[in-house]
Amino acid sequence: MKIKVLKDHVAWEGEWSRVIERDFIGVHGEREVYEVHVRKTHGPVAIIIPVTAAGELIFIKHFRIPRKEFVLETPAGIMDIKGENPAALARRELLEETGYRARGMKLVAKTANNAGLMNDNYYFFVATGCEKIADPDLESAEEIETILVPLKKVEAFISQRRNFSVAAPLYGIPFFLKKAGIKLL
Repeated sequence: MKIKVLKDHVAWEGEWSRVIERDFIGVHGEREVYEVHVRKTHGPVAIIIPVTAAGELIFIKHFRIPRKEFVLETPAGIMDIKGENPAALARRELLEETGYRARGMKLVAKTANNAGLMNDNYYFFVATGCEKIADPDLESAEEIETILVPLKKVEAFISQRRNFSVAAPLYGIPFFLKKAGIKLL
């Protein structure tokens, strides 16, 4: 490997994240600085692909303050409880954001996200047998609408033109469902 990472310096720190300036020697032998966004959490991000007992995928339309618009997503969350395991995080976020509880939870992928800027690890779970048991328990920065889509219409639904954005991980839903043994039909 030609790149040599040296040391980090905190450039900025907030309540939930910080920006690190990472010193390194580049491939041409020059000392440089790279900015890295780091979440101040206790582990990975869990992204949940929830499927109801009736064969519907649960999407959420979530207002995202950084983008100043709604974004089509599935439930997700950061590990903000020390010692929590990723599957427990996935179950908690599913319930908080949608009011649904899953009978089954299967880890289907561990990935890097936006690796040119962040050091996050994303864990993708397929939640099965989801049943509505409560109203969502939303935080003040969460304006969320739950949308149920039959599995056979999921790909067309994701591809529709709309007046809000679609989160990039949604395009992987067919792959993640296939890994969990679920067909879109």
